[in-house]
Formats: sequence, structure tokens, C-alpha cells
Amino acid sequence: MGSENHLASRGVEVDVHYAAPASHVRQARARVHCWDEEALRSIQFHDLGLSSYVSPPPDPTADSPFPSHIMPLFDAYITGARAPLAAILHELSGSHRRVVVVHDPLNAFADEEAARLPNGEAFGLHCLAASILVGQINANILRDNGLAFRGVEHYAPKEFLECARRARPSRQISPGAGILTNTCRALESDFVDVVGGHVAADGKKIFAIGLLNPLLHASASKQATLEILANGATAAFMSHCGWNSTVESLSHGKPILAWPMHCDQPWDAELVCNYLKAGILVRPWEKHGEVIAAKAIQDVIEEAMLSDKGMAMRATGDGARGRSPRLRR
Repeated sequence: MGSENHLASRGVEVDVHYAAPASHVRQARARVHCWDEEALRSIQFHDLGLSSYVSPPPDPTADSPFPSHIMPLFDAYITGARAPLAAILHELSGSHRRVVVVHDPLNAFADEEAARLPNGEAFGLHCLAASILVGQINANILRDNGLAFRGVEHYAPKEFLECARRARPSRQISPGAGILTNTCRALESDFVDVVGGHVAADGKKIFAIGLLNPLLHASASKQATLEILANGATAAFMSHCGWNSTVESLSHGKPILAWPMHCDQPWDAELVCNYLKAGILVRPWEKHGEVIAAKAIQDVIEEAMLSDKGMAMRATGDGARGRSPRLRR
């Protein structure tokens, strides 16, 4: 929803529609930052009306830290979302000069339905780091810069990967007209250029539209994490390194104590700690099944707060808002 928020909040004259399962519509409404009621009314929300599905509680004893209890929702979405989305797009196509569909790349059917419209086109919204796309294009670029790259498939359970393959059978980086990425040149300048050069060969474009809602606004409410990050007394942020948390922390100049758990998080930790030099690894993903000692956590905090390395890292974290390192190619 972030890209739609940017359009509407900047006063662009465009009708914005958000279509999702009911639970995601509720979350989207609750997570909009810095919006007054008039701005919120500028988006039309559509419940895709999925059939009922089992919603089990989280399993704290599971082998993987991945939240597998959400898989029934994924399966219900893949099975039931296409028809109601197609109906919405068909209606919008008849009353608008142009229909632009922004969708998660896993929702391949959204791109296909947009292609059926005489006035439609689609852009994939890549919600993860642009550098992950570089790893898919040519992982040697990352390795040549001293980075240990392994794709999401190494850190996610088989049931999720099978679901993703059903939802997105094509391995194209950008099956539609281009890609929107939740990043910016201050963090991933050279990575954006690599991806841009790759998709340009097919006449497509990449737009770095981030960072999406990372900054605290004086009139904002219900933003406990952003308020803490914006506080001058906060020296660092211990995080699982989801991409949203990563960009929120770095956009406030706070270095990260990285504790990755699954999917893209181990790569985000690698990027922050070994490329941006704005974080310290608390526990590697390979030890996610182990209990980490309190002393180990204390040591990392003290390293961040008291050591010369920690001081340099904190300065780098603040500098990450200005310019990313240069990538050797």
C-alpha cells in the first residue's frame, strides 16, 4: 500500500484503490502514518471477500521461526483473490482513461489481469531490498564485494516456497511494465542501477520510491517504534532485520543490532553489517534454533555503546541517511 499512500499524500490527481483480504484492509487502515481523515478518504478500500480459512495460532515449538500459521491465508488468497480483483479492474477500466496496477510480485495473476485491460498496465512492488534482486540477477556482484549472498529460498520453509511457486510460476524479475522498490539511493544506489540496467534490456524501468513511511510526523499517532527511533536517547535498534524495520531504523540514523530469523532477514543483516557498516550481528541465522545467552546479548550492546567500533558504527548509521557505499563491479 505504501506506493499508493505516496501518490495520494502528495496531492496527485488520481483515484487510488486498495484491494486485499479483510484482515489486510484493516491493517492498512491502521498503519497509515501522518494522515488526516480527508487524506484517508482519498483511498477506496476493497475487501476481496475470500472464503473462510483455518487460522491456527502461532506454534512456538516449530522448527523454523517462519510464521507458518499464516499459510492458510496465503493459500486462500492464491485460490480466491483473482476473480474479485478482475471484477474490480474491469469496472475501473470502463470508467478511467488508464489503470495502473501495483502488486506484490507473488501476485502474478494481478499482472495477467492488468494485461487483459485495453488501458491497463502493471508494476511489481518489490517490498524487500533491491540488493536481493541483484543476487537473483548476478550473485557474483555481491560476492565480489565481500558479501555472503544466499537467496530467500535458503531461509524459508518448503511450504512457503511451494506456495510462492504456485503464485508466481515465472522467474522474471519484472513481468509487467517495471518495478517499484521500497528503497532509496542513500542506501542502495549502485544496486538500483544494476537492477535498472537489467530490466532496461526489456524496455522496463525501476523506480526507487522509498523509503515508505519511515519518518515520524509531529501529528502522527500510534507510531511507538518510530517515536522510539526518533528519540535522541535511542542509541541503536535490536531488530530481526525485516526490510521495513531496517529502513525505519537507518532513516533515523540508528544502527542495528541484527537478529535475523527467516526469509529476507539474514540478507538484510548481511547488508547492514558488512556493506553499510551500520550494524552488529547478535546471532547468525544458522543458530536460530539455539537459546542465546544473556551475556552474549549484553556483550553486543556494550560493543555498540562503548567500543571504538561501536562509535564508528553509530556514526555510519547516521551517515547512511546521506549516501551508500560504492559497489565494485
